[in-house]
Amino acid sequence: MTDYLYLKKKSKNVSKTFFILTVHALRAACKVYDLPYEHFKLPKLPNAKKLPVVLNMKEAKALLIAVAHYNKVYALIIALMLDCGLRISEVPALEVGDIDFERSRLHVRESKRNKDRCIPTSKGVLGKLKTHLDYWSPQKFVFEDLKCSGRAIPIAGINQVLKADVKAAGITKNVKGDLVFTTHTSRKNIFFYGSTMQ
Repeated sequence: MTDYLYLKKKSKNVSKTFFILTVHALRAACKVYDLPYEHFKLPKLPNAKKLPVVLNMKEAKALLIAVAHYNKVYALIIALMLDCGLRISEVPALEVGDIDFERSRLHVRESKRNKDRCIPTSKGVLGKLKTHLDYWSPQKFVFEDLKCSGRAIPIAGINQVLKADVKAAGITKNVKGDLVFTTHTSRKNIFFYGSTMQ
């Protein structure tokens, strides 16, 4: 069994989660059959380090155009993520009062590690946000579920649109609507996004 676990640990096709579950399953089986299990211990597992996916200006523009053809609301969501480096989980939680039009800032509450942060926002995106709020008049959340008024837009919907439009834009990179995609891309092209939205 120890040799089996060693081979699994060294295998590139086995995820960290699968390996941990395998060890716990073996320990549980030993307990059921009253066998010694102390030697089945979890070794130190290094965290996988992956480089972030970064879109260049051409790819970012193509994505924004593709989303705009599908739905103006989702186009604004993607543009906001790119402009401010928002995580996809932070978009639904945005409330109307979190937008500071006077100081051109966005207040993101309880983001990563439960820390609030204020993010500078381009004039182009702020203008689109104001138009969005004037048209939809949301009660609480900036982006409400179109099928259920008063509720925040579901993350699954944003992910679905993003996945489809990445393909439509001809982007071959493994883009996902998470921290890796939004934050690193916006840091690289921060000046581009504002001009695109204007």
